[in-house]
Amino acid sequence: MEEKFLVKSSVVKLAARLEDEKEGDMLSVYVMPNAELPKQVPVNVSSSTGMIIFHSSQTDLIIMPPFPVLRNEMFCENKFRTEQLKEIFSRQYKLGIVLMHLGEYAVAVFEGEKITAVKCGKQYVHAKHGKGGYSQRRFSRLREVQMKHYFDEVYRVVKEVFESRIKDMEYVIYGGPSITVKGFLKRNHLLKKISSITLERLLNVDRANRTGLEAVMKEVWKTRVLFLK
Repeated sequence: MEEKFLVKSSVVKLAARLEDEKEGDMLSVYVMPNAELPKQVPVNVSSSTGMIIFHSSQTDLIIMPPFPVLRNEMFCENKFRTEQLKEIFSRQYKLGIVLMHLGEYAVAVFEGEKITAVKCGKQYVHAKHGKGGYSQRRFSRLREVQMKHYFDEVYRVVKEVFESRIKDMEYVIYGGPSITVKGFLKRNHLLKKISSITLERLLNVDRANRTGLEAVMKEVWKTRVLFLK
């Protein structure tokens, strides 16, 4: 089994290649999140957005799309059915993006590739302290206070940017270190309002500012593909 992470254009090319294949008994399966997986999926494979499976004598692969599978579908024909795959990758999603990293934050609403609302900022947060003793305890308390101020500021901005736009957003995606994002989500209960459209995956970002936002779409569309043979 070979694992690859493909950019959007590479997935589109893969779909075109799959369409060109023709033989008997070609299986195309679309599995929504939390639906029962077919036997072709290895037991150790999981995806919070569902899976797309293409199986034949020549091809055996699983696609974990960046956005949820829309419908449970299964086809066994003399060709692969790529319609839903292409539908997922051609949609202009309305997204809320929240990036958090080293005291920086960037909150934006996207329509397709276009930013329609944005606010960025920074709250000073000390890096973690490696020394022990009293100094370590005092530093830890100071950092906890700084993190609280940081989370409060990000929460205020998320509310300001998202609140009037939630009804139009399809998904919300967070980016940044897992420990930072999870700490933020645990402390801010208003975010339950958008929990139903929040994707589980985290974007891997180096900066949480306007520059980071302008480059984030490549990461948003990054797609995990398993080539089983």
